[in-house]
Amino acid sequence: MYTKEDKQMFKKFAHTHTKAETEKWLNDRGFNLDIMYNINGRPDCYDDFREECAGIRCKDGYLWN
Repeated sequence: MYTKEDKQMFKKFAHTHTKAETEKWLNDRGFNLDIMYNINGRPDCYDDFREECAGIRCKDGYLWN
């Protein structure tokens, strides 16, 4: 599972980079977009939530999971 620090780094990185750069950042660390959810599957690290999808704001739009 992802630590609080991992989630904070993810949000900070995403807000200052593009969607592609953020996906690469996640992949380079062995992470995926599930970082936006807690162990129980509830969203807890996101900027927008629509229906059942969490989105993180990047420089060029939202990255959705």
